Amino acid sequence: MGEIYANNAAGKLATAITDADTTLELEPGHNLPSLGAEEWFRLTLYRWEFFAEGIREFDHEVVRVTGVSGDTLTVERALEGGAQEFDAGTNAELRPTAKTFEKIREDAASELSGHSTRTDNPHGVTAEQAGADPEGSAAAAESAANTYTDSHASETSTHGAPAYARLVHSSSLIREAVEAQRMGLTRQRLIRKDGAGTLEIDRKITGASGDATGWNPESEDDGTVGSLALGDDIYIYWADGQLVASRNDDGPDGATDWLMLGGFHYGRVRPFSEAYNASFTCPIEIIPNAVWDQIVRPRCNPTGMVEVISGSVWWGIYLASEGPESWPETTIRSAYDVAPITGQDGYTYFDFIRLSANSGGRVIRGYGEFRSGSYGVPQGATGLSAGSFANTGQHADYGFDCVSCLNVDQPSGNAWQTTAEYFDRDSDSAWSDDLNVGRDSSHDVGEWRGGDLSFSLVGGGSPETDKAGAGCIITSFSPWGVGGASIRFACDSL
Repeated sequence: MGEIYANNAAGKLATAITDADTTLELEPGHNLPSLGAEEWFRLTLYRWEFFAEGIREFDHEVVRVTGVSGDTLTVERALEGGAQEFDAGTNAELRPTAKTFEKIREDAASELSGHSTRTDNPHGVTAEQAGADPEGSAAAAESAANTYTDSHASETSTHGAPAYARLVHSSSLIREAVEAQRMGLTRQRLIRKDGAGTLEIDRKITGASGDATGWNPESEDDGTVGSLALGDDIYIYWADGQLVASRNDDGPDGATDWLMLGGFHYGRVRPFSEAYNASFTCPIEIIPNAVWDQIVRPRCNPTGMVEVISGSVWWGIYLASEGPESWPETTIRSAYDVAPITGQDGYTYFDFIRLSANSGGRVIRGYGEFRSGSYGVPQGATGLSAGSFANTGQHADYGFDCVSCLNVDQPSGNAWQTTAEYFDRDSDSAWSDDLNVGRDSSHDVGEWRGGDLSFSLVGGGSPETDKAGAGCIITSFSPWGVGGASIRFACDSL
């Protein structure tokens, strides 16, 4: 019959191969199709790696599979691309290629050409049914088909690939995403906490035969890490052929060829077994849900972030502080031992929306999301006077470690945190001109109509010593207010 096709058929090499091997052994559980007489299919072997925007494939070789016996394939090498050596675990996928579509086009043209030279009527079509002279119909069809195919084959996509290859390109990316989900990569970090100060690096990153356990970023660094301390953000790189830790977010010192794999934050950790326990002293170590890679991470910059809703939402570990840019392009960050934004710096609560958007995220959606991230923090506050605030990560004024079981620092009791939960507390309907406030107060932004526009603030402020906590909320604030509240930066998962 010739070449055959199948959807989502793939496997992995069970053993390494040389560039001369014509027999491939696959891991059990592949779903490649069996072959009948004279049948064959294309199989693409390739390597892949992480890079800044996601996953990149490279070193492709397409082979012709002529025999399938259980987990053993008989192949002809270098059908497309040169023959290469591949390691065990290499992906092997039945996927269409540019040559696939060229062959389909050639076969179609050949079939049409054969029809145009025939003098009989193989399909029994009458002249009346065809609406034209049957002897000219096949030639006209061939001409139209070739004209259409040639014109579309010459088109290019935004990536410079032929237009007919767009489906192949897109399906390749989709397959990678589906493969990641199928293998559990979207919920299992490729970089994981292994001990208080060590990591486990998945073999899918390193290409080794097993996971790298007990990996110590203090000793496997570029000279910038030294001893880990509270508040540190560390980045993991594949640099010049080895794993390297660094404090740099723009590449390790001394590296000529590097790729950022992920990172982590070193801070206070409260286990769920110690929820609401004010006498518990949180250990300072690698925060497990602040370990990220290029699959499990937030859409925004992951520095100083923790995953508070699995597969869905990340928060800044610390209350937001101001970035270096000027308004209206100011960003925010999650950093240790700095003054948090509190609104007393001229920002209104509406401005917090702009600050969060500039940083690729948002404020907390509402009370329900807050309860998820604040779970387990003991009740209480700093006890500082109104208008006074502790630096991020500082707990002396609390008298306990103000950390939730999601390892969010100061989720309550220092500064109220704004949400995107708006509502009208009154049934009146009148126009009000209260919106020209904050950093854009010199501009007219429109008016609002209703009775008493309000929004939720959560967590409690410094004076609320017996009220602040994981469930604290106030619903009587106007969103154009200034002072007394901060931002808990939030971002959706990648």
